Amino acid sequence: ELKVVNTALAPLYDNGCFEDRIPCTAEEEAAGWELFEKGEAAQFDANDQEAAVAAYTEASERYRHQPSEHRLGVFYLYGNEDNGTPPDYALAKKWLWRAAKSMEVNSPSSWCCVAEMFAEGLGVDPDPRKALWLWLAAAQQGYVNAQNALADEYAASGRMKSSHEWRLVAAEQGLVQAQFAVGAEFLTGTGCGQDLTAARVWLSKAAAQDYPGALELLQDPKHFPVKG
Repeated sequence: ELKVVNTALAPLYDNGCFEDRIPCTAEEEAAGWELFEKGEAAQFDANDQEAAVAAYTEASERYRHQPSEHRLGVFYLYGNEDNGTPPDYALAKKWLWRAAKSMEVNSPSSWCCVAEMFAEGLGVDPDPRKALWLWLAAAQQGYVNAQNALADEYAASGRMKSSHEWRLVAAEQGLVQAQFAVGAEFLTGTGCGQDLTAARVWLSKAAAQDYPGALELLQDPKHFPVKG
């Protein structure tokens, strides 16, 4: 897994070499978290995006606070449709690159954002291979959205067995869209052997969460004949 992480993160360093993150003192770490919580309250309680960005920026610039760097990167990557703020891919790259290189416990979420930038060419040259390595690294760390994204990428390249294997891992972690997809794969034998019992199990899990199409498949007599 370490080799995968090193390969995935290498493109984020200009010289391809790894560099240690400067450690904070306990006081600096506490101050970073205090600003982060201030940003969280502004963003999610007061719906004040400007105040949130200001708090995250201070925490990031003064204390290299990784969760704040990630929040900033996500904000600039997607913008804010509600107030008409467009994405800023240059700033997204700045903050997500820093967050992704931190190697902290929540870094895989930043790796996924960077993977999306490489996959779609958002502020960087498109590079599906770099995206794939980042998704793989995050998936191996147990990040469920990365597992599902990795399954999508394998499916797009025709590697259906690998796609099904990662989709199943995501489904087992409770990701409803993965549960539906795995059920459909077992139903048709895509990337796996056809298994109607397994298909029913996974489609039922998705249907229990009202996932679109799951109940319809379960009730379709072409797939699951009604016993007379």
